[in-house]
Amino acid sequence: MTMKIAKKFIALAAVLMLACSCTTMFHTPARLNRFVNRTERWAEHYNLRRWEVSTHKYKQLLQDYIRNYRTYTSAEKRVAMDAIGRYHALLVKYGLKESLGVIYDLKDIIPAYAGGLKDIFDKDVSAFKDFLKDVLGMKNSDINSIVDKLQKEKK
Repeated sequence: MTMKIAKKFIALAAVLMLACSCTTMFHTPARLNRFVNRTERWAEHYNLRRWEVSTHKYKQLLQDYIRNYRTYTSAEKRVAMDAIGRYHALLVKYGLKESLGVIYDLKDIIPAYAGGLKDIFDKDVSAFKDFLKDVLGMKNSDINSIVDKLQKEKK
């Protein structure tokens, strides 16, 4: 008789442990973390439409997280906040690349655009060149051409 009770207790404990681990897996912080992990893995292949879908899904997860905030443990909150920070970093990184891609596609007007930027970097030509290279992703030959044109216009 005691053995039957022990077996039932062990079976019940196993079922409860499984149930708890399954609900944790479906908690918003874990879902948010998995979502951001997937986004980080595939972000470089996203187009504008895919970013819109991703942002919509992120907003849904964020609303769910905020709605149930008080129910999460401090560890779950840390996981969620880390994921939120990583997603925002992705938006900045790829949003900037997307914007700069549009600008780079319009490189025929870059000299005029660069002229406006040049005012900001007027005192430091090397910083201006670094900006064109690192932020706009331009080639050194294009950068030198733009800087030469600007310096000729300045004279």
